[in-house]
Amino acid sequence: MPSFEIDASFWWPMAAYGALLVGVSLYFTRMIKSSDDFYGANGRTSFWFSGLSFFMTAFSASVFVANASIAYRHGLLNALLIVAQIPVFIAGYFIFAARWRSCGCATVIEFLQKRFSPATAKFFMWVGIPVRVMESGNRFYVTAVLFEAMLGVSLLKGSVTTAVITLLSTVGGGFLAVVVTDAVQAILLTLIVTVVAGLSLHAVGGWEGFVANAPEGYWSLATDETGFGVPLIAAWAIVALFAWNGNWALVQRFVAVPGVKDARRVSIISGVSYYLLFPLIAIPAMAAVVVLPGLDTPQKAEYAYILMAQQVLPSGLMAILCFGLLGATITAVNADLNVMSQVVIHDMLKKRLSLTSDRMKLFLGRVVMIVICTLCLALAMKIRDLGGAFQFLVMVLGMTTLPALMPLLFGLLWPVGGGRAAMGAFCAGIAVSVLLKFGLGAGLAAVIIGNGLATALVYFGVGLLFPASEQKREEVRALFVTMREKRRHELKRKFVAVQKADSGGRAVARVAAVTMLLCGVITLGAEFLTPEGAAARGMSALVALFLFIIGGTIFVLNRERRGETPR
Repeated sequence: MPSFEIDASFWWPMAAYGALLVGVSLYFTRMIKSSDDFYGANGRTSFWFSGLSFFMTAFSASVFVANASIAYRHGLLNALLIVAQIPVFIAGYFIFAARWRSCGCATVIEFLQKRFSPATAKFFMWVGIPVRVMESGNRFYVTAVLFEAMLGVSLLKGSVTTAVITLLSTVGGGFLAVVVTDAVQAILLTLIVTVVAGLSLHAVGGWEGFVANAPEGYWSLATDETGFGVPLIAAWAIVALFAWNGNWALVQRFVAVPGVKDARRVSIISGVSYYLLFPLIAIPAMAAVVVLPGLDTPQKAEYAYILMAQQVLPSGLMAILCFGLLGATITAVNADLNVMSQVVIHDMLKKRLSLTSDRMKLFLGRVVMIVICTLCLALAMKIRDLGGAFQFLVMVLGMTTLPALMPLLFGLLWPVGGGRAAMGAFCAGIAVSVLLKFGLGAGLAAVIIGNGLATALVYFGVGLLFPASEQKREEVRALFVTMREKRRHELKRKFVAVQKADSGGRAVARVAAVTMLLCGVITLGAEFLTPEGAAARGMSALVALFLFIIGGTIFVLNRERRGETPR
């Protein structure tokens, strides 16, 4: 198990960053005037913030565990897994982002109601929330396991700490607080991951030294004993295509921006972030093959990244990395809590709350977040008994993603298929997943391909054989005409490249800038606490310098204009 010396240079930055996240959320309470502000910032979020938030929402500490295990054991397969995601972002840019922004719906559930029927929306709401709870519970568990291994903190304490910080950084400032902390976390994590990658590569004598000393078979494309190989990578790429473009919280980022072009930019920024960060995350785990041989099981290899970071980082920067892992989970769960609360208040309880004041809706939304977070925490305590994070995640995502999201995205792309087709497709996909996994003992690749084929065949088969009523088909045709005309109108406006931020948008950007500057102060403090002669001393100061430059630039570009009313 990883372990390292813990002193003031570790705990002081950890505590300061936690307080900063909570402070940002509390600050944004003054900007929340309605439930629309709380859940989606009234469609006026900057595409920069939404794009970075999109990426961080799809990201969590599990990347540093599962991906580290793969990168440590399989060099070429890991590279292939990263390259295989290219279609995800191409499809997001050319197909899905613009359609989501032009559909005129604030949530996925609202779209399901408009596109299919209220009954279909309720069905996917009731089956969708448990899946989101399971995924968020797994995120709590993975983070707690990392801190259990590194700091000796019990699983319960680690999970509770993560859950409390998550709630405190979400229930106050809502969506605005989430996207700002996401953006800051994305920049901070990129800087730290770059430092770890550079130091790790240096430790093995550069790329040439690594290639010369990599173990035999490291570059093989053969499928390993766990079933990880080219077939699973191909199947997982299909899952990613639907997950990145249909996940409730990620769709929220597409619809929170001002226009169709902004939604497309969200997809670009998330794609660039992915291909900037994921190769950098892989490098330390790859270097660990040379520096730390002997992690010869998938479970041991999960610690490759942390062990390598421990080798090259001073305590202060290690604290920042640890908080980056915690922050990655917090921001991902924040997004799920926000969107699940939005679905419950705006969709599930819409009729019952029709006469309720906005203030009461805000209060109930925050209560819902607390309840859902508690459920996620309770589930996290059971995941170890269910086989651990990887097995649990495989079960949840591999068995449910395509049945849950294929009907949704098929309905977004084509007017074919009604409510019966969507619900029947989901049931068929889940049934095939259960049969293949537990009845026939099939591998994950076969489960994914099988449930995907079953979902698609039933959706289009039922849609063609049992079409919706003529009235509903007319409503759907009208919806598609409206969506098409809106996209065509906005995309033809070649010279409206970037919508200028209003005073509210600039105020939000200034908060992000100040948060980044404070992150720089904390990082600089970690440098002063680092003992003389410590490994990589000076790196904290370098990271702080970049944070000062980036934060200062954002603040200057979004400073208050003359005559502007301060927020």
